[in-house]
Amino acid sequence: MSYRSGSSCATTPGRWRAARGSESFCVWDLQVVAFERDAYVGTVLGGASEGAVEDYLARRLTVARRPPLRPEPRLGRKAGLPTRDPRLR
Repeated sequence: MSYRSGSSCATTPGRWRAARGSESFCVWDLQVVAFERDAYVGTVLGGASEGAVEDYLARRLTVARRPPLRPEPRLGRKAGLPTRDPRLR
């Protein structure tokens, strides 16, 4: 499978352009890429059935929403812990 990376800006959603230089895909996109790879290998490449392409196209990725991450508490004197870093005193 070939892969081309693109980019879309939040201020102009839906307007895609090819990735430039060192731009790549987001780490969160890896779940989608892995799903597509597994679906393709498990159906088109791995199946001898006549409907392998249709089976691949019928696959759907479902992702459960997770609660947002909470920021970790700041360590240092304010947290009641000793520190040698003067910026945290």
